[in-house]
Amino acid sequence: MDNENRKFTVVSFFALSALVGIILNLLFSQIFFALKLPAILGYPPRIWAVGLAVALGLILFVGLNANNRSTTFIDEVFAEMRKTTWPSGRETSLSTVVVSVLVGIAALMFFLMDTVWGLFFKTLL
Repeated sequence: MDNENRKFTVVSFFALSALVGIILNLLFSQIFFALKLPAILGYPPRIWAVGLAVALGLILFVGLNANNRSTTFIDEVFAEMRKTTWPSGRETSLSTVVVSVLVGIAALMFFLMDTVWGLFFKTLL
């Protein structure tokens, strides 16, 4: 495995684990609040929710790093992304202008059609 790709792989796994930890923290906090759990061993339920979420996030991070299939897959993804030809800044700017103009034209057409149909049905009814 390429050393530079390995750095991206570890950062990706860390970001995923952190995101899962945050989501689990919110979930556990809501569950513990809904159940109105008392303090356990002198710590409020909020601390237990954070601790449990951090522990599960770390387990996920270590598990992903230890799994050869997941590291190989992410390494191949980054290798393929290096092969991709990205558009230049000028091409991106021009494409953005074209899309914006076409969206404006489409919005104007929908506005006109809606106005015409509105007037038509207002006079009809």
